[in-house]
Amino acid sequence: MPRKIDISPMPIVNNVDEGLITVLSIDGGGIRGVIPGTILAYIEAKLQELDGKDARLVDYFDYVAGTSTGAIVAALLATPFDNGRPRAAKEINKFYREEGAKIFSEEAMHKPERVEPVERPSFLGNVFEQSKAFVFNTWGWVKIKSFQPMYENSPLRRVIQENVGDFLLAHTLTNVVIPTYDMMNLLPRIYTTQKAKKMNSRTKLGDVVLGSTAAPYYFSPHRFTADREKHLLVDGGVAANNPTLVAMCEAARMTENHSIIKSPNYNKKFLVLSLGTGSAKRNIFDIQFGGLLEWMIPKNGPPYFLDLLMKASDDMVDNYMASVLGNQDNFLRIQAYELDIEKVKLDDASKDNIDGLQRIAENLLRKPFSRVNPETGFQTRSATTTNGQEIDKFVGRLVAEKRRRNRYSRPQRFSVA
Repeated sequence: MPRKIDISPMPIVNNVDEGLITVLSIDGGGIRGVIPGTILAYIEAKLQELDGKDARLVDYFDYVAGTSTGAIVAALLATPFDNGRPRAAKEINKFYREEGAKIFSEEAMHKPERVEPVERPSFLGNVFEQSKAFVFNTWGWVKIKSFQPMYENSPLRRVIQENVGDFLLAHTLTNVVIPTYDMMNLLPRIYTTQKAKKMNSRTKLGDVVLGSTAAPYYFSPHRFTADREKHLLVDGGVAANNPTLVAMCEAARMTENHSIIKSPNYNKKFLVLSLGTGSAKRNIFDIQFGGLLEWMIPKNGPPYFLDLLMKASDDMVDNYMASVLGNQDNFLRIQAYELDIEKVKLDDASKDNIDGLQRIAENLLRKPFSRVNPETGFQTRSATTTNGQEIDKFVGRLVAEKRRRNRYSRPQRFSVA
């Protein structure tokens, strides 16, 4: 459990005119957070090779954005843990291995109470009791599946509390950006460190994470009160499963006088790493009839509508980013495309599945790098470089930017517009 440390939030360098604004974005995807977790551990190890064993990801990124499981990763990376310093990135997968089984356990699943038939002395009496028990058990199953989420919220709430503690959103070690969806006003709601500082907000980081992870079908909406306001939130993936664009907009909005938007070369002012959690190689033939049950009832993975919602959101942001930053060296998107259908489950926290997801991420580093073609929306594979090589180049740019900043004796600060 993290120590409770009284800290002052660290300001971020305002380097719009002189350098780059660095952004890390992590998609939603349940237990598939193991995939970006593996990539982030690789990146931090590379940073430590260049800058020493104490290097941490938040030392290099001005903004860490995360949706749903990405919000958990962002919170783990940006929360003070040991003497005011954050966890190592290699702790992320340890979290999924140790805590995932608690969140998605058999005990946490909502189950109907089973009615056992009463033994009767007569044959007809036993038939009647068995028929009654069948009707009650069937109705109990239908009621649970129709009106209850898959899992109780209490294990997830307990795990987040144990790992994030009572830290406020305003107390993260770098600017955190977490999308949620506000069910009271039916609007996307973006929680950010800088906004929390500006408002002197007492909103807890744990409550924001719980809101962003409250995936429909899996968990009930998260209710809490903060800053004399009631909140009712569901999964940020409803609005922005890939939060890259949200983070860039937040960076531009919070920069003094919106100068980054006014700049003719604003797309060159960002250095962005976007990490996906994998997508399935489903096709149109998975939907035969298109009825409600076919869309809603999961087969081998999550419900088709939920998987499609997340994939469509991810691809739209991918296409936009490819158009705006894709021809620059300033944007890197790493995603495991065409996962086997059994690997896209959001709630399979078994050791075998987590081991499999980690192997997928490790193999992804060796695969040819692919980039979205904004003209067609399809992936174009590189014949010369791998994902790992592209990440190595990106790490070099992160280190160069940090060393450039270190040369300033009196760095400028972000100011809220």
